[in-house]
Amino acid sequence: MAVTFHESKQQGVWTPELSGIIEPHEHEEVIPALKNLLEKNEGVSLLVDMRDLVSWQPSAVWEELQFDLHFLRSFRRIAMVSDRDYQKWLATLAKRFGVAEIRYFHSSAHEQALAWLGESSDE
Repeated sequence: MAVTFHESKQQGVWTPELSGIIEPHEHEEVIPALKNLLEKNEGVSLLVDMRDLVSWQPSAVWEELQFDLHFLRSFRRIAMVSDRDYQKWLATLAKRFGVAEIRYFHSSAHEQALAWLGESSDE
């Protein structure tokens, strides 16, 4: 898997782009980058771009859920952008664990995802 981070033109929004196949050990690379991002910025939202993500190894899904439980509460909002149903399922599952406000957006709704991230939580 390759993960690249980009700061959006919209203040406080960062975009991790995921591609390839996610394996369990790759969380060791991503977690420090996300922690660093949170330490240097307040009110961070993520636009997780998974349009080029091929799949997750089953054991990586478990690693992701553990990661979500402990870490994603620190983000203001998270928009997941993809066109794969199983990734929509992951967003739904993450909501049940009380992580940051999270929504799934189809790839064609990339701009709506960005707009939602810019809204206040009261809207």
